[in-house]
Amino acid sequence: MRNTIIASVSTAIIIFIIIGFMKWFKIKGQLWLDQRKIYKWLEENTKDEPNECHVNTMEIAKKTGISEDRVKRACVLHKKIFCFSKNENEWSIWREEPKSAYEGLSVEEIKKNMAF
Repeated sequence: MRNTIIASVSTAIIIFIIIGFMKWFKIKGQLWLDQRKIYKWLEENTKDEPNECHVNTMEIAKKTGISEDRVKRACVLHKKIFCFSKNENEWSIWREEPKSAYEGLSVEEIKKNMAF
C-alpha cells in the first residue's frame, strides 16, 4: 500500500512537471514565431526614410494577425526591434529615433528646402 501511494505521488509530480514544460515550450515557441513574423513584416513594409521607418502596434497587429498584446511583448523582447522613446507604441528595425528629413543633406540643400 505504501509503495502504491509513493508511486501515485511520484507519477503525479512527473506529470505536473511534464505539463509545465509543455506549457513553457508552447509560450516560448509562440513568442519566437511572433517575433519572426513581426520582424519579417517590418523588414518588408518599412524603410529607413523619414516617416517610413516606425509603425505603431495597432497597425502591426492588423497586418500580421497577431494580437496587440502579443505584438508589444514580442517587440519588447526582440533585440533587433527598437521602440521609439517618445511614443512607446511605435516600432522600427532601422533605428530608435525616426530619421530627420534633413539627415544626410548638405547645408545648401537644407537652406534650399527652408526657402519659401
